[in-house]
Amino acid sequence: MQSKFYKIKTIALAVIVASASSSFANHHKHHNHAFKKAVHHGHNHMHNHMEKIQLKQLNLGSFEINDFSMIFGVNNFTPSLMQFDMDGVAFKDVKFDAVQNIASGKFEIEKVALYGLDNEGKNKNMIGELKGFSAESDLAYNDKTHTTGSFELNINKFMLNNIFSKKGPRTVDVEKVEISGKAVDKDDRTNGKGEIYFKKIKIDNWNIGPFDFKYDFNVDRDAYTQYIHFMKDMQKLKHKMKGRNLTPDQHRQISSWVFRRGQQVAMAFIHRGIDFNVDKLTLKTNDGTIKANVKFHVDDMRKTDKPNVVGDLFVEAPDATVMKLLTVFYRGNAVAAQQRVNSWLNQGFVIKKGKTLSMKATYDDGKFTVNGKELAFKPRLVTVKK
Repeated sequence: MQSKFYKIKTIALAVIVASASSSFANHHKHHNHAFKKAVHHGHNHMHNHMEKIQLKQLNLGSFEINDFSMIFGVNNFTPSLMQFDMDGVAFKDVKFDAVQNIASGKFEIEKVALYGLDNEGKNKNMIGELKGFSAESDLAYNDKTHTTGSFELNINKFMLNNIFSKKGPRTVDVEKVEISGKAVDKDDRTNGKGEIYFKKIKIDNWNIGPFDFKYDFNVDRDAYTQYIHFMKDMQKLKHKMKGRNLTPDQHRQISSWVFRRGQQVAMAFIHRGIDFNVDKLTLKTNDGTIKANVKFHVDDMRKTDKPNVVGDLFVEAPDATVMKLLTVFYRGNAVAAQQRVNSWLNQGFVIKKGKTLSMKATYDDGKFTVNGKELAFKPRLVTVKK
């Protein structure tokens, strides 16, 4: 790439203060030669060296960038000229502090756009655009426990015309995305809630939306911390196993370890009491609307010999959508998919009304019912006392 032209009309810098720990400076000073050697000998050496550097504090304060535009050339590509525009980019009280364990502030983008230009640089075609982006957080985190606080992310519009690769979708269009979450510790419990919403996602000729997912939970704080550590260990394992050719025995050993850890985490949640609710889940598709809600409660088994266990599940979906998903599951075998649906209908697991399939399952007072019919399913929960 070769820069051709750029302009900055307005840049207002209120506060930019960046500070790192003394260990960062000392580390850089004593290992400057090693860093140069790492760059010389390859990316892996540099990556390993850089992993030892830890940023302790970063305070960007507040500043804005307005009406920024840059035209640049791209060799051996069509279009050979591109224009990048950026307006209304603002940082507001952005702060990161690994010592005090906080991450807070707000980041906004009014508009970012990328255009392809003709050879004269006059006519331009939109390649991608992001409008009305904002991200705000007030988080307290700790490597030994879990993150608490709140965050919110909003996108008014995102559009991409794929001119870079012949693979994948040609156009992606997303409208109005809202993601939020909050978690608070109180005594030995963690309370949380969140929502994921988008108005529309269009990929080529395929449309879905609106989508709305709301949830809340109340769990034991230590059990929640175990879950966070489990997820971090899964990420480390995934990174460690990337690119390796594992033997069948190694696959079994890893699967067994994952199952045992997951089981331990799940039982920690259940034995120490849990409330988890999916208050709303709706998704509009070309075939109709998918709806679901979930309620699950278990008393703290350390405090009672007869814990109360209550569960409710309701799911409703267009039969055409269910058939499409099952056909994919059965690797394109539509006959097998239809046989599965017929089996569910005959056994009473689902009910069909018009073009909609639905199921309502309830567990309460030791009784498990599906669509109003009691089933001989009585799970046994073992109490654990302190």
